[in-house]
Amino acid sequence: MSDATSGSLPFRAMEATERDLVAFRDAFEANGFPRPLEQLRWQYLDHPGERLLVDFAVDPRDDGERVAGIYAALPFLMDAGGEARVGGQALDVLTDSGYRGRGLFTGLARSLYARCGESGLALIYGFPNANTANGYWTRLDWTRLDPVPFLIKPLRSRYVLQRIPGVRALAGLLPDLPLPRPAAPRLPAGWQLRPVAAFDDRFDGLWAAFARTVGIAVRRDRRYLAWRYGSKPLEDYRTQGLFQGERLLGFVTYCVKPKHGGMVGYLMELIPHPDFAEAGEILARAAVRDVASRGADVILAWNFEHSPTHAAHRGAGFFPFPEWARPIELHFGALALDPAVRPLVTERRSWYISYSDSDTV
Repeated sequence: MSDATSGSLPFRAMEATERDLVAFRDAFEANGFPRPLEQLRWQYLDHPGERLLVDFAVDPRDDGERVAGIYAALPFLMDAGGEARVGGQALDVLTDSGYRGRGLFTGLARSLYARCGESGLALIYGFPNANTANGYWTRLDWTRLDPVPFLIKPLRSRYVLQRIPGVRALAGLLPDLPLPRPAAPRLPAGWQLRPVAAFDDRFDGLWAAFARTVGIAVRRDRRYLAWRYGSKPLEDYRTQGLFQGERLLGFVTYCVKPKHGGMVGYLMELIPHPDFAEAGEILARAAVRDVASRGADVILAWNFEHSPTHAAHRGAGFFPFPEWARPIELHFGALALDPAVRPLVTERRSWYISYSDSDTV
């Protein structure tokens, strides 16, 4: 253990043990943020990054050791300007209610960033909430890349009306009607939409082609996809692939969850092959129609205006979700640990993100 900042509690790296995993869970649960142990195990011990980037602040006077603060990140292989780099996504940040005001957030973050830099990570990025965002901009020197690019496609009338000032009081008195959904996609001869049960090497080739059209993104290859969508516990994702014979032209992954006072669909990922311009809209339309058939009130996506899939989202009926109507406040930012990637990391138009990058869906 080492005292990372003057006057602070000692910090230590979390170990890949059941004991430390339970300590992580218990710290969040004690502060009103319950997290299933199996989800934490998937997220931190079974992830494809093969290293554990979590620092604890500990109080050794309390029953041997009490976790007083946590700063956690996940390492991912990323494509940045055509090169493979390793980046970290800042995820779980906590200061126990009994230890606030001691600078643990800043101290833990700087301690972890130093460890990340020593192990070759090029950058840290993330989506801080309303409570922590200002600390990232003012104390940790992150570049603010706001806003998070929320898109929305309403599917039923009441859910939308309940969120419009001056109308919400009447929403319960009006019938809950299905809203227009995109027409069924028309497939060129020889193309097929099929469910995807497993991610194979065709997904590596698809991502390699798609990655050439973006500046910086987590590498969405088969290993990442198998972890993110094939093995995450307590979730029910669906993936549809677009095929020409056995050639993969693109895929879309989505889900429906009871959240934010309704049934919410999430378009998690949309990756078409860049040589087949119509593939993206075909896949997006198929996802919206399936989500609507499952009783969803709305479907959401994260997608920048500069993204190569933006036209596909708009063609399927998505439009920007006004910030005043969003159910949660999120921000987007990043910090370059390696000066060589700073021009990419600090430029919003370089980034490709989707709901795959969210840790809450």
